[in-house]
Parts: sequence; C-alpha cells; structure tokens
Amino acid sequence: MLGCRGLPATYGGVERHVEEIGARLVERGHEVTVYCRPHYSDADTGPWYRGMRRVVLPGIASKRLDALSHTAVAAAHAATQDFDVVHYHAVGPGLVSPLSRARRRSAVVLTVHGLDFAREKWGPGARLALQLSARMSAYLPDRTIVVAEALREHYRAAYGVETSYVPNGVTPAEAEESLFDLAELGVKRGDYLLSVGRLVPEKGTHLLLEAFTALPPGARPGLLAVGGASYTGDYVQRLAALAQGVPDAHLPGFLYGEQLRTAYEGARIFVQSSTLEGMPLTVLEAAAHGLPLVLSDIPVHVQLLGSDRPGGRLFTSGDSASLHRALERALQDPEAEAAGGRLVGQELLDRFSWDRAVDGTLDAYEQGLAARRRARR
Repeated sequence: MLGCRGLPATYGGVERHVEEIGARLVERGHEVTVYCRPHYSDADTGPWYRGMRRVVLPGIASKRLDALSHTAVAAAHAATQDFDVVHYHAVGPGLVSPLSRARRRSAVVLTVHGLDFAREKWGPGARLALQLSARMSAYLPDRTIVVAEALREHYRAAYGVETSYVPNGVTPAEAEESLFDLAELGVKRGDYLLSVGRLVPEKGTHLLLEAFTALPPGARPGLLAVGGASYTGDYVQRLAALAQGVPDAHLPGFLYGEQLRTAYEGARIFVQSSTLEGMPLTVLEAAAHGLPLVLSDIPVHVQLLGSDRPGGRLFTSGDSASLHRALERALQDPEAEAAGGRLVGQELLDRFSWDRAVDGTLDAYEQGLAARRRARR
C-alpha cells in the first residue's frame, strides 16, 4: 500500500483506513506491506505493526512534494518486489501509478478518498496536476475504489467509469477507564462541543468558531476543536485570532490515543463543518460513541444522516449562520438530542463495518487481477 503517511495511524483518515483494512487482510492470511514516511512514522515501532510490514522510505517533506515524492520512491521499491497488488491511496499519489502499471505482473488498484483538487490549500499549478491525477485515477488503475456514494456518482458522470464502492468502517466504542483529565484541555465532561480534524480551510473550523461565538456566553457549552496544521500555518493563525478572547473555545492541537478517546467520550455534541469530505472517519468515530452530530449538508453527510433530526442535525455548507441555528436546535432539548444521537450511532454502526470494507477491497483486488490477466494476453 502506497500513498498514505504511514503506520501506526495517528492523524489522517487515509492512514486509519490503511491500518484497519491492512490489519484485517493480515488476519485473513494475506501479506501486507505499507510504505511509510519518516516524519510521520515512529522509529520505535519497528518493521512490523499489527502484522503488516512497514517500509520507511524518504521523500521531500514539503506542502507540494511530500506525498508525490515519497510515493515515487515507494513505487520504485515496490517494482523490485513480487507483489500481486500495488494499492495506491488518494488521488495525488496516484500520479505515480503508471510506474507500477509498467510492471505487468502486479495489479494496480487505487482508492479515491476524496476530490483532492478541490481542497482550498492548493494553488493553480497543484490544482491542475491533481485534476489530471483524478482523470488518470479513472482509467489507469486496473480497478478504482471510492469510499463514498457521491464519489461513485462523480466518476460515472465525469469519466464514464464504474468503480468499486468500499466505504470506511467503524468499530463500536468500548468503555475504558481513562486516567486523562479533560480539565487539562479546559473543558468539563458532558459540557463541550467537539470537532476533530486537520486545521485546513475545507474543514471549516473558522465557520464553527464564528457560529460558536454567536451562542449566548455563559449559557453555551465549551468548544474543543482538536487538530493541527497541514502546511496551513496562516490558516491556523487565523483560527487563533478568532479564538482570542473566547475563553471557552480551546484549540489544543492534535490529540492521540487515550487523550483523543477521552475527548470523544466526554463530549456533548460532535460538529463537522467541512465543505469537502470523502467518507469522514471522525464522524463515524463520534457516532460509535453515540454522540449527537451536527454536520454540513455536503453529499456524504446527507448520505450518513438522510435528513435533519434529533441526534443528526444538518446545516448549509459554508454558512456560519446556518451552523449557528443548527447548534441552537441541537442544544435546545439535551435529553432528546442525546437519545437521537444514540439512535443515529447505532444506525451507522449497522451500516459501516471494517469487515465488510475488507470484503469489498478483496473483491476489487480480484477484479483488478482479472483485468491485469486480460491485459497480458
């Protein structure tokens, strides 16, 4: 597997996807190699993690070249191995996929986790390259996987191709005693809104801060916006300025492991204000904890919730006033909202499973291998 930052997964939905799929493939008897970037990977982890082989290779750690340079080095290494399938993750790294396609034995599979060219952080040159990569991802791999229904419809409409729909999964949350004190983050259990994600413009954290500050001070819960920069230092500074003078709004940076789990367990409501998503694992994780959800009405969120209801509120994407009104609805009747959150959570746990995601991935591999055999004739 190429294109992700590495293992163990700390932040990033692609990394979590690779870890959960890869570990389950190993459990089913397959050998899995994951290429890792040195600045993401913990050197103490060693060459194996959850049964997967970790290969740490260098790249150019910069905003525009990090993913592409590392994937190129990884693809060159993979070409020397005897892999049945070379699986690329994300549209940007897929620019390198012709290197693997040239090696006729291995099937090339690519998972589209989102429309990367639509991310606000890219300039015109990078956006054009990602648009080219998106087109390549429809035609060059032996099989293309998408993680959301909206992405499947996009590939049909834009490129005229059928893809394998393999959404992310989620694992039921297990109650565990935590030694981490939420007071260290400035919030009280059951009395804060939670947002989790990289601090990049398309995540809409600025919209959340604007909507939050419009709620009556003193009568509102706190706000915990977990996440850090992804070559977006200017945007993070903008968020810090918005949060300045708002003592109940907290931006602690990235949280991992027990700290992040405790943040989910202690939240009152989970908010996702993104203007662009693939299949958001943070939303599924919040649902697994039974949290009421407040989500922007982008297609994937509508796929998850269907309509606005207690425990699953929708607001107009990109509109902080609409988000403010959705928060008011979610805060109006705490008991009904909490019950609705548990109901929505169970619905999503029933619909999204890592084991079914592995089934879909293996089916896509079989289709890719069949296509590769036909191409060799």
